[in-house]
Amino acid sequence: LSFLLYSIQGFSLQEETLLQLSFDSIFTSLYNNLKREYPILQANKLKNDSFLINNEKKEINVFVSKYLESIPFREENTKSIYDFVKNNLPHGLKSYDVNLYINGYELSDLIPNIYRDELEIDKERKGKKWNISRSIVHNNSRPYNPIKGFRNSHIALWASHGWYFEKSENRWIWQRPRLFQIVEDTYTLGYVLPYLTPMLENSGAYVFLPRERDFQRYEIIVDNDNKEDYFYKERNGEKFHWEDGDSTGFANLKEIYTDGENPFTMGSYRQITTEKKGGATATWCAQFPEAGEYAVYVSYHTLPNSSSQALYTVHHAGGSTEFIVNQKQGEKTWIYLGTFFFERGYNPQKGSVTLSNKSKQNGKIVTADAVKFGGGYGNIGRIGNDSTLQTSGKRRYLEGARYWLQWAGYPDTIYNRNLSGNEYKDDYMCRPYWVNNLLGGSVRNLDSKGKRIPIELAMGFHTDAGQTIKDSVIGTMCIYMSESEGKRNFQNEQRRIASRDMADIVQSQIISDITTLYRDNWTRRKLTDQSYFEARVPEVPTFLLELLSHQNFTDMKYGLDPNFRFHVSRAIYKGLLKFLASQHNEEYV
Repeated sequence: LSFLLYSIQGFSLQEETLLQLSFDSIFTSLYNNLKREYPILQANKLKNDSFLINNEKKEINVFVSKYLESIPFREENTKSIYDFVKNNLPHGLKSYDVNLYINGYELSDLIPNIYRDELEIDKERKGKKWNISRSIVHNNSRPYNPIKGFRNSHIALWASHGWYFEKSENRWIWQRPRLFQIVEDTYTLGYVLPYLTPMLENSGAYVFLPRERDFQRYEIIVDNDNKEDYFYKERNGEKFHWEDGDSTGFANLKEIYTDGENPFTMGSYRQITTEKKGGATATWCAQFPEAGEYAVYVSYHTLPNSSSQALYTVHHAGGSTEFIVNQKQGEKTWIYLGTFFFERGYNPQKGSVTLSNKSKQNGKIVTADAVKFGGGYGNIGRIGNDSTLQTSGKRRYLEGARYWLQWAGYPDTIYNRNLSGNEYKDDYMCRPYWVNNLLGGSVRNLDSKGKRIPIELAMGFHTDAGQTIKDSVIGTMCIYMSESEGKRNFQNEQRRIASRDMADIVQSQIISDITTLYRDNWTRRKLTDQSYFEARVPEVPTFLLELLSHQNFTDMKYGLDPNFRFHVSRAIYKGLLKFLASQHNEEYV
């Protein structure tokens, strides 16, 4: 064991040499003990970065190996590490204060708040608890309002990769290889869409996704710019009438869009003043090509006097469902209401969306723009080998985030970070900028412009590469970033180390559930502080999950089991819930 840097103040040269040998011995033994207890450390050569002994202050500061960040620190093992070092100090130093640091963080600073009993709670890593009475979309018809869950929380969540255009090959391809009957670009969707997202939503969260969520092959757009009045209808009230908005709105004027073209600037929108008794409505009626489930999205504009209680009603085969939408947030994009079953054909009583000017907020403004039913196929085009403009040819949910964000009205500064030069990079770079655009202007980031959504946390769901021999697993890794551009706080002054808390809690829950239900030696891999773009850029607590290796047979033996996917998704749900509850001092179930 050798130290890269050491400083010993107040000792003779002979004493310094003896102390150096003593510290070599102490930390060699410590690291060997930790390797036995934490197998993830065994592959690494552990050595301290530096240490400082100050004789005048009677203080010892040791900057230990960065690899120790992989350990899930708790009060018990942190105390054990300190006790080992202190108990083995030379006799003359036993009265000295000892401080151990990883990446500039004292060891106990890496203990998540939720696991602290004796240690003081770190209030600075908690986000401020804002009085948010409801999320951007509230289901008025829901027979219950969840408590002790994610009520009124906003979460940004994404599955990895997606079908994209590779300019060097002049064709659309997957970002990851095909292995064990899957490709990562679609595999992680098999957790996020059918399991994790509904779990979060059923517990009261509103979940934002940077990719289309609907598998439905058809997409129907109904807009106020539609010429046929049997698709878009307006009814005026006695007191207030619908009128044109003052700026641009959505219009679907092209079959294929290219970079920089934004459909949310190609049309118009309508607006009306609210009143308590209502009376005025806008209705979007769809012609469904076949019966089935369709996701329903609405769009609107935010004005200085916008209503936070816009009343939408979705009329579907199962009846009618009312939603309250806060039009002060989320303008000029697709806002998801829910997924409903619609019968084939045209039937306004069972296949439409209505917006009313009825509201408890008199004198506010509600705006009406396009409504979207279903997911459909991608309509972002590229020049192919035959010199014609070609779309991906895939359903929209299979495409990378870059293409959905363009279709959803986000500026090209979000999705086209590499100026049409590298769409592979655009795909992973656009996601964190999308998060920041969502929360811009909200109570969590008042100094930036954006959709004004108070996002509380963000997570990227990935799988990893790597192979092992025999019947062993690669296992689960989490990546976070505790510093960005030299800053250890988010813009709202919350400490970025909160991202580690979340990653640690979720990873611990995943390992606990998998080892209980499936395999008692599932590998807990690194919990690592690394400068990954998706982890570094968001201005909210964020981490990336690498659940397993899609390249390793034993990992995928479990990973192809839908029961495994359900239980992993539930473990993630539980971990995120524990983190958020610890942020706000709330009870959870």
